[in-house]
Amino acid sequence: MKLPPEEPAAGPWRVEPIADVAGTLLGRPPAPDGRPMILAVDGRGSSGKTSLSRRLAGAVPGAAVVHTDDIAWWHAAFDWAGLALLVVEGVGSSRRALAHLLDAGVWVQSDLDEIDRRNAVRVQAGEISPAAFDSWMAEERPFLAADRPWERARLVVAGTPPLGHDPRTELVVADPPPLLRR
Repeated sequence: MKLPPEEPAAGPWRVEPIADVAGTLLGRPPAPDGRPMILAVDGRGSSGKTSLSRRLAGAVPGAAVVHTDDIAWWHAAFDWAGLALLVVEGVGSSRRALAHLLDAGVWVQSDLDEIDRRNAVRVQAGEISPAAFDSWMAEERPFLAADRPWERARLVVAGTPPLGHDPRTELVVADPPPLLRR
């Protein structure tokens, strides 16, 4: 897997059922104040965060996904009290400045060539303009290199899986590199 020089490769990779991954990430008692657990799903643009978030939320009854793209420039919604899990998905969702608010974080690690291919499809489809994409990348790359969210992840999920698996029911995961485990 081709990665930026500052991002260490995770591994060894293993296949686990989505329900087991969700159980591992939620493996702590509920918050005493009754708030939902908050899980950040972080990774580079087009790494597979949205797909992973949708799959994890589908494995937990009462879960909801909030995309940072939806709230980064708008007011937040209210009344999250009935949620069992709140998945906050987006680049920088597990940033250092928010770490004290999160119960767990996941880093989605993906091959840079595949990320580039996915991003090109987004630009060609008109999902984002070439100028907006270039502007986003000019901020994303240095932000991630400096903030290093993979260092706070409880689990790394392969956004470009190196192992065969059933994507409907399984994920390809790895523990963070030993020097980075919290």
